[in-house]
Amino acid sequence: MILVTGGTGAIGRTVVRALTSQGYEVISPSRHTGYLDSLTAFLKTTEAAPDRLIHLAAAVPATKNLPDTIELSDETRRIDRVVLAAALKWETHIVYASGCSLYNNYVSEYHEEDEPIAGPLTSNYLRVKREGEEASLAQGFASVLRIAGFRGEGTPNWTVAGRFVAAIREQRVLTVNGDGLDEVDLVDLSDIAEAIVVSSIQRYSGILNVASGSPINIKDLASLICQVAETDVQPILNGQQGPRRYARFSITRARSSVGWQPRVPLQDSIRGMLKE
Repeated sequence: MILVTGGTGAIGRTVVRALTSQGYEVISPSRHTGYLDSLTAFLKTTEAAPDRLIHLAAAVPATKNLPDTIELSDETRRIDRVVLAAALKWETHIVYASGCSLYNNYVSEYHEEDEPIAGPLTSNYLRVKREGEEASLAQGFASVLRIAGFRGEGTPNWTVAGRFVAAIREQRVLTVNGDGLDEVDLVDLSDIAEAIVVSSIQRYSGILNVASGSPINIKDLASLICQVAETDVQPILNGQQGPRRYARFSITRARSSVGWQPRVPLQDSIRGMLKE
């Protein structure tokens, strides 16, 4: 039995489908009464310890209605504490979902998992994710997966790729902030799910980057989406350019340690999103 928290999110739904298609029994707490209350009650009443635990649940500051506040990050902190306490009680391997945004993405070098997280983290959410990483690894039986951006079927509209595809569907202008040369690294949700599943099944212990390893600048991404959609709309550059951001993450360890690498080409992910 595998317990998946956050099973109704974009990544969670894909992970649950991947596990069930392989014949695994999956259980996932409901969100209908408020996620933290539901999760706490669920874990208290779960009689049999799961063989593995995949922890994807978090209060993500993804929209204007959910800004990066201390209050929202405290919700993620409380969720992490409840889940990690359950994993420790059950002595169950846990996969903890974190993000490549923890790296200093203002430098152009490729980031590897062993490099220190340099400098103070300015995001409340990222500070909590760093705490969650450290607490997970301290338990001695955890995979920490630093996940880059999303693409593919099921990608939410608050992501950069989701926002551009939504603009195409609604026949709106694709607006690119700054000069469009900031980078993103986007991974198909099915590839992310595969990385999570294989890390859980193999009980990998340590940190892995889950990225494409092939960054693209935002202007080129917008142009590619227009090309795949076969539209005459062209991206419009808007606003002032801030400090250059890069998205360069090494996936060498994921290949060598658990045999994972991304498989879905960017164009195929875009086609899947446009069909939704």
